[in-house]
Amino acid sequence: MKARLAKTILAMFVAVVMAAILQELVPAFSAAHVKLPCLLGVAVYYSMCREPVYGVTAAVVCGVLQDGLGNIPYGVSLISFCVTSLLCILVLRRQLPENTVSCMIVGMAGGLLTQVLQYAALVWSGQYAVLPFLFLMLRAAAVAVVSGLTAGVMAVFARHMDCISGNAGLENDGDSFSWNKN
Repeated sequence: MKARLAKTILAMFVAVVMAAILQELVPAFSAAHVKLPCLLGVAVYYSMCREPVYGVTAAVVCGVLQDGLGNIPYGVSLISFCVTSLLCILVLRRQLPENTVSCMIVGMAGGLLTQVLQYAALVWSGQYAVLPFLFLMLRAAAVAVVSGLTAGVMAVFARHMDCISGNAGLENDGDSFSWNKN
């Protein structure tokens, strides 16, 4: 196994484990019962700022882990994270720079997509009653804010893990990190 691949896998493993621990231990915000989507933040970072294979890998691992940790129908987060990752790889990486603000924007969209799919799956399975439209819009706004902020924090953490492992160099003039090609 090449050294860079091993370091990337180790950095991704640490980021995913820390995100899962944070997501489970930090209580939900009581107003709208919104949990921090830390695993989404890690998947977004790897999809926006690293090579496509790492983005897809992180999306699958984080999606499966979130489905296992949550009380939602299985497969919803996996589908949402993979769609978000493919959107990043195929479209957004060409339009947005590789930085924390881009990860925050994508995190907002990914958080909303995940919430919409989770709500639809719960209503369709009969585990959830249809909620009033105003409550859904207020919850969507809360989810967007929390998802964006969490994705930014997790992107900074994952980038720091890449710097510690030697996968990322110093910041260049464009306020982004240069990747070593070792």
